[in-house]
Amino acid sequence: FHEMAMYDVPAMVNFILQHTGQEKLFYIGHAQGNSLGEWEQGAGCAKSFIAFSSMPHLAEKINLFFALAPLYTFHHVEGPVLKIAFLPDTLLKVWRCGDLFLPLLQIIFGTKQLTLVGRKERAIIAKTCSNTLTAEVCENEIFLIGGYNKKNLNIVGVSRIEDMTVPTALWSGGHDWVNPPPETRRLLFRITNIIHLEHFPDWNHFDHHWGKDAPQRMYRQIVNLMDKYS
Repeated sequence: FHEMAMYDVPAMVNFILQHTGQEKLFYIGHAQGNSLGEWEQGAGCAKSFIAFSSMPHLAEKINLFFALAPLYTFHHVEGPVLKIAFLPDTLLKVWRCGDLFLPLLQIIFGTKQLTLVGRKERAIIAKTCSNTLTAEVCENEIFLIGGYNKKNLNIVGVSRIEDMTVPTALWSGGHDWVNPPPETRRLLFRITNIIHLEHFPDWNHFDHHWGKDAPQRMYRQIVNLMDKYS
C-alpha cells in the first residue's frame, strides 16, 4: 500500500491536473482506495489516507475526499471468507505425515513468510508505534535488534491519520463484512476534518458502487458536495 500511496496516487493526481488545466480535483476512494490517502493497516481509501497524511503538498490539490466504506484495519472483519483468511498461523501451515505432505491449506492460502514477529504481534506493534509519543521507543527497539544508525533510518512509511487535513465525506454500511461499523467508529476519531458523515444500516461493502439505490441515496449527495466545494 505504501508504495502505491507514495508514487501511484501523486502520479495520478498530477497527471489529471496537468491534462485538465485544473488546480485541484475531487478524490473518491472505496475500501482500500481510501487507505492510500492515510496510513494504517488496511487499502482505494487506504491509499489516499497514506498519501494525503504524508504529503501536504499533495493534500493541497484535493478539494474534497469522498471515502466510501473506508478500510482502516482488519480487526473486526466478519463473514466466512475473511474469517478463514485470518485463522491462526498454526492452522495455515503445511501438515506433514511421515514423508507425505498435505498442503491443503497452503494451496488455498499460499506459503508463510519468515518474520521476527507473528501476525498478531505485528498488528499490536503497528498500532502502538503509530502514536507520536511511542514512535521514538519503537525506533530504539529496531536499533536493539539490528544495530544503531538513526540518521539512516527510513521512516517515510510512518504517518498518522490525524495529519490529514483534507475535507472528508464518509459513507459506511451496516452490513459491511469487510469494514463493519466497529471499524468505522475507530477510524472516525482519527479523521480531523469530516464535513459529511452518513451510515446506511442496510448496505454491504459493495453497495456503494453496485447498489441499485446508490444513485439516489449517495451519488446525488456527492454531486451536490462537489458543487459546494468547487
